[in-house]
Amino acid sequence: MPDHKRLTICLLTVSLISFIVVVGSPENASAAAAAANKEVPQTLLAKMNANFRPKARPTSQAEFIEIMTKQTLEVIKLGLSAESEYPGAQNLSHARGMMLEAAGFLQETAPSSAHKAQLLGIAGRIMKAPASAKLKAQADFIITRWKIAPSPRSIAKDAEKQIRAYMKRHSKTTAKTTAVIRGTIMAGLAKLTKLQDELAAILEKDHADTPGITAFLLSIGRRPLFRATLTKLDATTLTLPDDMLGKVLVIDFWATWCRPCIQSLPRLKQTYATYKSKGVEIIGISFDRSDSRDMLTKFVKKHNLNWTHTYSGKYWDDPTGKKYGVTGIPAVWVIGRDGRIVSNNARSNLDEVINKALKTKPAK
Repeated sequence: MPDHKRLTICLLTVSLISFIVVVGSPENASAAAAAANKEVPQTLLAKMNANFRPKARPTSQAEFIEIMTKQTLEVIKLGLSAESEYPGAQNLSHARGMMLEAAGFLQETAPSSAHKAQLLGIAGRIMKAPASAKLKAQADFIITRWKIAPSPRSIAKDAEKQIRAYMKRHSKTTAKTTAVIRGTIMAGLAKLTKLQDELAAILEKDHADTPGITAFLLSIGRRPLFRATLTKLDATTLTLPDDMLGKVLVIDFWATWCRPCIQSLPRLKQTYATYKSKGVEIIGISFDRSDSRDMLTKFVKKHNLNWTHTYSGKYWDDPTGKKYGVTGIPAVWVIGRDGRIVSNNARSNLDEVINKALKTKPAK
C-alpha cells in the first residue's frame, strides 16, 4: 500500500477511535473538553513556522516551489491537527494564520478549485473565532477578494461597494492602514482605476511614514514623494524634497563598515563626474554607528567623495532607512526633478534610471 494511503487510513482510524471514546464515556468527554481548552503547544507552532523556510537548498525557481509545496502542505496538516486537538485554545489563531499563509502559497503557485476552497475555508474559520485585527483583516481580504473578482473576466457589479465596506469594517482597528492597502489591491483587480487612484492618494498623504507604504505604491506604478529630514556632516539640516526640487537625486544608503558600499564608491564618483553638470546630485545617507561623525568626515575627505553626506548615528535604526524599509546596503534610489521616486532599486542600472529621471518635469 502506498505510504500516503496508509497515512490517510491511519489518521481516519485515530479520528474514529477518538470519537467513539469521547461519546461513549462522560469521564473521557470531560477530560477531552479540558484538553480542548489547553494552548496549542509552542513546539507544534514552531514546527509549523519552520516549514516556511526551505529545508533543502533549491537550485531553481521550480525546485523552490516543489520544496515549499511539500512544506506548506505539512503546515496545513499540522494546523488541522491543532484545530482538532485544541479547538478552544486562545493561541489557535497563530496556527490558523500560518495555515492561511500556506494555503495562499498553494493557491498562488498551483491554482485549483480545491486549493481555493481550502484557502477560503481557513479564512472563514478565522473570521468566526478570536484573532488579532491584522489576521482578521487578512482573512476578510481573502474572502472579499474572491467575491469581487472570482476570475479576471468576472468582476462583481457591486465591487466598489464591497471594497469600501471591507475598509469600513477595519477602519477603527489597528489594521486600518493594511485595510487601505488591500482595498487598493482589490480596486486594481476589479479594474476600478478611479478608486485605486483615490486610495493610493490616501496612502501617500496619510500613511507615508508607515514602513512598506512606499514600496507598495511603487509596486502598483505610483511615484510617491521622497520625504526626509536629514542632518549633514556640518550639522545643518537638509529637507527633501523641498531643498532639492529641480535636481535629480541619487540617494545612496551606505556605511563605512560595509565592504560592498566601499567597492561601489568608484562607480559613484564616476557617476557624479558624468551627471553633475546635468543637474544630478548624490545624497549619501550613512548607516554608521553612533560617535562616528568625525571618522565619517575624515573618510569622506580622504576619498574625495565630494557630494552631500548625511548622518544620524543610529546605525540600522536610521530614521529614513526605517521609514523606507531599507534592510540591506548599499541601496541606491533615484528621485526625479519633481521630488518623486523613480526607482528604489537602481544600483544595477543606475545610468539608465538617471537618464529616465532627467526627463521628469520639475514640480511647479
